[in-house]
Amino acid sequence: MAAHEPVCGRANIMDVIDKGEIYLTFVFDGIDSSQIGVASVSDGSTYDTPILPEFSDNSLEVDGYDGKYYFNTRLSQKSFTYNCFIDNLSAFEFDQLKSWIRPKKIGKLIRPEEPYRYYWVKVSSVDNLGNIPLTHPDTGGVSYTGNFSITFTTVGQTCGYGMLYYQDDLKYYEYRDIFDGTQDYYYDEGLLYREESLPMSVTMVSGENEVQIYNPGTYNSKIRAIISTDTAIDSGAMILRNETVGDVSVITLNGLTTDSKMILDWGENIYTLNGVDCSDKVEGDLMYLQPRNYVERQENASISNDGTNTMVSFDEKVRQVRTDDIGKTVMFKDEMNVNSKDGAGGRIIGIDKITNRFILDKSVGLYSNPNATVIITKLDKLSCELNIPEGQSINVEWQIVPRYL
Repeated sequence: MAAHEPVCGRANIMDVIDKGEIYLTFVFDGIDSSQIGVASVSDGSTYDTPILPEFSDNSLEVDGYDGKYYFNTRLSQKSFTYNCFIDNLSAFEFDQLKSWIRPKKIGKLIRPEEPYRYYWVKVSSVDNLGNIPLTHPDTGGVSYTGNFSITFTTVGQTCGYGMLYYQDDLKYYEYRDIFDGTQDYYYDEGLLYREESLPMSVTMVSGENEVQIYNPGTYNSKIRAIISTDTAIDSGAMILRNETVGDVSVITLNGLTTDSKMILDWGENIYTLNGVDCSDKVEGDLMYLQPRNYVERQENASISNDGTNTMVSFDEKVRQVRTDDIGKTVMFKDEMNVNSKDGAGGRIIGIDKITNRFILDKSVGLYSNPNATVIITKLDKLSCELNIPEGQSINVEWQIVPRYL
């Protein structure tokens, strides 16, 4: 059903556009453009979809040496341009449009083709309306019909921010009234189901603990940890290392009790213990995960174990194991524990080319499933060295807000 009913005795373009229609609308500051009477149209050729933000390389040339030394790349901003058309707006509605896109406003931009993420933007340019002079049949005043273009540019970080982590979270999506049917066709955007992802809530004991967190984003995403304990901890420390990028953070755990909650938010750079600032207990780098690597989904895999390691094998006509698979992570549904909401899996420590299978780390546990669907990808290597008294443990709920280029 169309989102707009005809007015003034004649149909207009908004009568055939629904809220959240892909490529024809966009959401800025919580308002779908169709609600304002604005349709996003092509310029007569194709739609313009930005792939990456504007960027520049920092490099240095040295006299007497060939080539350049590369240091890093700076991302500056990302711009989104919409060619817009309005049809039969009254003076009041035209003023609403101007207020909606006023120059100093900063708001969230949500694009219907990627409705689970948003960008913080402001209007950077608006062309004049190329309009046709008409009289509004209802008011007797001016009827505004014509086209213009508008460009939004990111403010602060150039990245977009994800609203969801699991595919399952789509049922809680707060823009469903605009993007109807989102849950049906956005599996292919990097979101995994919880039942095929590694657990994000874990219990850790003293010693070395490996942490494997999937980042569905395409940009560096900061980590968040919520720590609690079942026993009081008078003294202790946690050393979190991202061995892939070389970052380290040291957290002092002194003074934790059974009703304590410590929140470590490296994204917002906020650290609290029972709601009180405890940034003095956190030292080192801001902890983040690199963007997701290539995600491979293989059906009809066979999961087995030899009593020591779990192994995953494939039909060699479909997927051959390779040396560069070592170090990747395999995730799959936990068929051994029907009450588990989380998936299982772990890191590949070896391959067997004769039987065409992966050999997983012992810490994975033992699993069997002759007809499994598995996810294969490469995750950052996170380690958590926990120094607390023997016999004690902490509960950690890992979280991230995925960020996107």
